[in-house]
Amino acid sequence: MKGTKFYIIALCILFCMPCFAQLEVDHPIELTGSGTNAKVTGIQSVTGSRDATSVEAVQKGSFIYATATGSGNNFNVNITPALSAYQSGMVFNFVSNQTVTGASTLNVNNLGPSAIKKSVNMDLTGCEIENGQVVTVVYDGTNFQMTSVTSLLGSAPSGANAGPDQLNVSGYATITLAANTPSNGTGVWSILSGQGGNITNTSNPTSTFTGQPSTTYILQWTVSNSCGTSSDSVTISFSASCYQPGNQTFGYTGSQQIFTVPCDVTSVTIECWGAQGGGGSNTGGHGGYAKGDLAVTTGQTLYVYVGQAGSGSGSGETFGGGGNGGYSDRGSGGGASDVRSGGNAIANRVIVAGGGGGTNTGGTGGAGGGNTGGNGSDGNSFGGTQNTYGTGSCCPCNAPTQGNGQDGYCGGCNGAGGGGGYYGGGACTQGGGGSGYVSGVTNSSMQNGLQTGNGQIKFTW
Repeated sequence: MKGTKFYIIALCILFCMPCFAQLEVDHPIELTGSGTNAKVTGIQSVTGSRDATSVEAVQKGSFIYATATGSGNNFNVNITPALSAYQSGMVFNFVSNQTVTGASTLNVNNLGPSAIKKSVNMDLTGCEIENGQVVTVVYDGTNFQMTSVTSLLGSAPSGANAGPDQLNVSGYATITLAANTPSNGTGVWSILSGQGGNITNTSNPTSTFTGQPSTTYILQWTVSNSCGTSSDSVTISFSASCYQPGNQTFGYTGSQQIFTVPCDVTSVTIECWGAQGGGGSNTGGHGGYAKGDLAVTTGQTLYVYVGQAGSGSGSGETFGGGGNGGYSDRGSGGGASDVRSGGNAIANRVIVAGGGGGTNTGGTGGAGGGNTGGNGSDGNSFGGTQNTYGTGSCCPCNAPTQGNGQDGYCGGCNGAGGGGGYYGGGACTQGGGGSGYVSGVTNSSMQNGLQTGNGQIKFTW
């Protein structure tokens, strides 16, 4: 039996010698060792799908690895040897030539594109594959399941939500937008359609928005990061305006009055006239004038204080802070006129017209208004300023409070009263005028000494 076996092996070797001659042209196949140590060496690089493979070919991985081509989230990969068909369980590695921005496909050896999925059945949304990244996928019979680690740059931006539509908003109204705050990426508002609208802060998801009456707007909220963008739109429509132009004038009543902003009015022009000082036996200083435009909203309340004219009776301070005259022939100061917004305290004043100073026999009181009230003709009674009350140097009167005129009744000084104002005027023999004031208004102006009699306030819209 041993001889027979040797004979068969010898014949095999004899008849296969020409085959070995062909293989020896480049890389001869060698069989070395015996038993468990037997091994084959010298196999060439794989070129056909049925070729035996070498350790070197496995290390190179050319039959499962390639650099991709393609564009627009579609990858093409050619491996060697070329496949004849996809089979479930096939593993492919490729170097990406692009950064994906959404759903992507892979086409191996032109066998047809199939979707690349993550988490079993989810399309890519952007940033899962970057340019130059090594990607590993496994074919499941329908799709390529991505098993490699996704990009460390982050993920797609948060989905944009522009908030609910707001319809039939009153014309000229200001509304608050209601987009979502993105957890990934930054958001920005834009106006897609509609004329004359204004977004106060385009990067604020809850910014205020003002539109025009009888106009419909489409606004878009877009969330972006390095991986892509997400957008959503919202419709804002404004009804026809209920605005009617008009004006309202307030006279002296001796108490607080109320102005309510009419429908669809966004700005009012306010004109204030301070009251004239009391004359005694002469003419008291005229009241000042102040004007400005104040931004308002429909239904807003403004508090109105109209100054009282001074008298010569010495009967007490006038409404609006005019100081008392010392005797029956010493004129009291005229009261200031002012408008207050956001409350009715002195600190809420937005516009003030100063009152004129009272006067005594043989002199004249200072004119009210302006940054500084006028001085009395005695040379010792000074008008109020933007920073402090005026002084009356002829007697030790108590200092007035902000917004009140100097009380001229000072222990026999025979003084007149100072005019009320932002800061009241001082008084001695004559009275100084109170100062005017404007704050929080636009197109403002002030003048001294325009008003006779009681004060007045006018609103125009």
